[in-house]
Amino acid sequence: MGCRCGFWALNSPIAAIRLASVRPAAGAVIGLVATFGTVAVHGSEGFRAEMATITCLFTDEITSAPFERLWRRLRRKLHRPGDDVSNDPAPNRTRSLQRVAEHYGVPLVSFQSAISLGLLSELGVQQDAIVELKEWLKPSRFKGRPGRADLA
Repeated sequence: MGCRCGFWALNSPIAAIRLASVRPAAGAVIGLVATFGTVAVHGSEGFRAEMATITCLFTDEITSAPFERLWRRLRRKLHRPGDDVSNDPAPNRTRSLQRVAEHYGVPLVSFQSAISLGLLSELGVQQDAIVELKEWLKPSRFKGRPGRADLA
């Protein structure tokens, strides 16, 4: 957020998804953190903490960049067997996330897997946030093919 006074975190996974889609940043990733030290609560939105550590990373891609989605769709349509797809950002993103998760020794899962496995509860995510995420993941929330989130 422009300030350098600690680590900012949101209480709601959906709020984090919306923020990441509205203010896209190259390489943005959604994850969970454990915070400690001095903590300042900022209403119901979230909080700022003196120190933080990553506890989980999510594989779900969050973006509202229409050009990026269009580019991926075109590459899939134009791809022929034997074509070099090394410039495709999806495999590179997955490999990068795997390396980061291994480095920090944290799970790398989809939102759906984190819910199904009970990982969110185990990592301290409040039940109302889990219910909110379950609702957001329901098929009725998707337009077109599954995996394209309706953030409107």
